[in-house]
Amino acid sequence: MGTQKPSFTYEDKRRGRKVVSITFTVFNNDDYKAVKLPQMTAQMMLELKETDDPIERKKVIVSTINKTVNHDVVYPDKRKDTKTLNEINAATDWAIDQIDKKAKTSNPVKNPAAYIAWAVEHGICKNII
Repeated sequence: MGTQKPSFTYEDKRRGRKVVSITFTVFNNDDYKAVKLPQMTAQMMLELKETDDPIERKKVIVSTINKTVNHDVVYPDKRKDTKTLNEINAATDWAIDQIDKKAKTSNPVKNPAAYIAWAVEHGICKNII
């Protein structure tokens, strides 16, 4: 891998309309991501870095989702929704795979539980995409 370029933020201090100082904060890309992501997702990203085993990676993602998900949204009661259990499981599996793939990029999924809810709601799964 090549050298990562650092990211930065800045804050200016003003007197009236005049800028009197600028404070820059420089981050390594991984640190910058952690600052920008929700705390639970940032923790998930750190845990995902510790393993390349697909089964362990899936456990980390599912654990994060279970801590943050509103199960009524992700797993709707069949009386309220026309989706079958197989369709819900397929959408959930697809979303977990996508979360894992995106975790390896510079643009990870910021809210894994919402991502799964979206996939279930729209009926997205491996067979469709």
